[in-house]
Amino acid sequence: MSSYDYIWEHICTLIEKLSISKMPFRGDPIIDGWQWLINDSLRSLHLVSSSTRQQIKESAVSALAALCNEYYCLKEGGAHPVQQGNDPQDELVEQYMSDLQSPEEMIRCGFSLALGALPRFLLKGRLQEVLEGLKKVTCISSKDVIFAESRRDGLKAIAKICLTVGVKGDGSPTEFVCKNNVAQIYNTLLDGLNDYTTDSRGDVGAWVREAAMTSLVEVTLMLTQKEPTLIDAHV
Repeated sequence: MSSYDYIWEHICTLIEKLSISKMPFRGDPIIDGWQWLINDSLRSLHLVSSSTRQQIKESAVSALAALCNEYYCLKEGGAHPVQQGNDPQDELVEQYMSDLQSPEEMIRCGFSLALGALPRFLLKGRLQEVLEGLKKVTCISSKDVIFAESRRDGLKAIAKICLTVGVKGDGSPTEFVCKNNVAQIYNTLLDGLNDYTTDSRGDVGAWVREAAMTSLVEVTLMLTQKEPTLIDAHV
């Protein structure tokens, strides 16, 4: 591990621990700095050694989740309008959605999982848009057919988001897994089972198929426990 890799991983771990410790920094400009560091570590994944990318990615995503839950959430459960009058919901979601279309596969990976780590209050009203963005990441096109890792992480993020927002049969597709979006979610996950991409590394499509199967299990278990009627012949 290079010193560069070491620094990013441990900075993100420090941010996570400080956030979990509830350090009194609400409204402090330091939160903008922490957010920038997390984002920059995700945008730099393609620059670090392949042997350490996963650790850095996991550290950054964990730091993001902890920071959002502690410093962007109002006591009432809504999003907190932080520095410079920016709405963290709009700012983060828009920024991360844009990065899903990066020409760098590792950046797509990082920000797919970042979206998957966002708490429910930051996804409220934007669920359908986020799911559409992640669906594009999971699709194979001629220009990114070898991006198996980003397709894998996109599928993982979809399942994580579904578990985060929960299910409500007659709810809004912008807020919950519901009758109006459950078929789309299943179609995206099922499509991942057809990924048999190969390259110099071998059957890289296996990473996608495994993620698809795991995600299908997670979403299906949630539905069977909460809204089993949503699972029908059309799913």
